Amino acid sequence: MYTPKQASNAASSVELATLWHRVFGDDLTYVYRFYHHFQNDIDILIQCTGKDGNDGEIVSAAHFIPVSYRYFRKDYPGSYLYAAMTSPEHRGNNLMGRLLELRLAQAYTNGELFMCTLPAEPSLYDLYARFGFEPVFYLHRCVLTKQQLQSNQLTLSFSSKASPAYSYASTYARRELTVVKDKKFIEYTTIENEARNGMFRSVYSGYFYAREIPDGGVHVKELYLHGDNFPHIAHMLMSIYPHAPQFVFDFCPGTCPAQFPYTIIRAGSARIVNVFDALSAFARKNHENSMRFSLEDPLIEQNTADYFMKDGIAKMSQRKFELTPMSVSEFTRMIATDGGDGIPYMNMMLD
Repeated sequence: MYTPKQASNAASSVELATLWHRVFGDDLTYVYRFYHHFQNDIDILIQCTGKDGNDGEIVSAAHFIPVSYRYFRKDYPGSYLYAAMTSPEHRGNNLMGRLLELRLAQAYTNGELFMCTLPAEPSLYDLYARFGFEPVFYLHRCVLTKQQLQSNQLTLSFSSKASPAYSYASTYARRELTVVKDKKFIEYTTIENEARNGMFRSVYSGYFYAREIPDGGVHVKELYLHGDNFPHIAHMLMSIYPHAPQFVFDFCPGTCPAQFPYTIIRAGSARIVNVFDALSAFARKNHENSMRFSLEDPLIEQNTADYFMKDGIAKMSQRKFELTPMSVSEFTRMIATDGGDGIPYMNMMLD
């Protein structure tokens, strides 16, 4: 028998850290750093053995970090599912599924618009799809050898002394259709990267994180790559990593010079939590459009209804099974991409 409940960080951090270490293999110093940094700023749901869970063992847990989604110059609240873990000997009992169901109900009550996650393994995308999560986020990946980087060096770049939080607030935090992290999240991203021998650099056109990877190359993330800015920090990277054989750039989809081929990689899924609020935001931005559809949400019953949008106003009524049906995942994709015209972006950086 298992009991789901809200965790107290102070009371559960040691047991949670032990479970984390067993499941993911991360160093305990890193795990305790995570709990210390966020403390009471995240929600943690756990599954414990026993009838009431008070004296039972924690065998499953999921962490939810506050984030927002930038849409039509407004930030809508949501949460990022991180470090979803279940003890190997207790898997197959739908423990994580139950935690997700509970959290979705909580999120609706708390006024959150969406939930997002970056599955740790490709196979987990199908698992989250069962709960309405749709893979809407992608990154562009460009791999350049040291010789290619040298031959295509476009400009030199000069470091600035801007903090990670300031650099982020003046770039990605202003981008439409972007999952936005708060200052605490950005600070932890920097701490986590440095703890793994990575580095942060703020440059004239934004910022980037870089970290050496096992094959001897360098992984570069969060750089705003577009037009003649790519690879504007070539000189800096080669100065810091003179012996790296190649550089792997993961960047926000955008315009990239033709001489730099890239591949598209999946980078996360999202789920709308409050359908009416999301449709209302969509209607205000797309006031010239109209639509009507029926939606059934098996996990958040308040979302099950008929929906109408016209003249910038959204309405809902009791479901009558007469309108064209739309699934939660289809609706999520419509909202995340602003009707298919936009490119949503998420790069959580916690890896």
